[in-house]
Amino acid sequence: MDRDPVLRGELVLLRPLELSDAEALHEIYREQKTMQYYGRPVCTTLDETRRLIEQMLQVQANGTGFRWVILQRTDSEVVGSIGFHGWDRNRGFAFFGYEIVPKHRGKGLSVDAGRVAIALGGSKMGLRRILAVINSENRASVATANRLGFTLELGLDPLGPNDHLNRCTYSLSVGANAIPSLEF
Repeated sequence: MDRDPVLRGELVLLRPLELSDAEALHEIYREQKTMQYYGRPVCTTLDETRRLIEQMLQVQANGTGFRWVILQRTDSEVVGSIGFHGWDRNRGFAFFGYEIVPKHRGKGLSVDAGRVAIALGGSKMGLRRILAVINSENRASVATANRLGFTLELGLDPLGPNDHLNRCTYSLSVGANAIPSLEF
């Protein structure tokens, strides 16, 4: 997918992720609460956050996903990231994820950013089904997924037996040619 210019929502702007965003996003990836739901170790140093972002950028370079930073529309402050990974072009689906800086949670930013990203996923990426694997204890993320129209599809983690992560799969059908169900 081509690197789109800035995308606009009501509350947010989305622009492609860059390595230079590491400092702003480090506040998210160094937080224990966020990373326990992310299923990755906490990034204790800025260099670890840079390596995580490099991995996200590699997914883009491989053509299997895309990531944006979420900017607050009022002041262009970086408040999170959102994107797709595991993009299966043949089957028309991808996995979806998002994170918001702690001090900006509860403002509706992830829902607004999600609406923008999902619209682009359907129109430009050809997605017909979007999956979000969410820790069942992460009530804020479950609420965001529900507000975006996702529904609980699988109570078990399709990515492997990680019972300690309590992950469930939520799905969203996109567009007229939506995929009714996926099997793993």
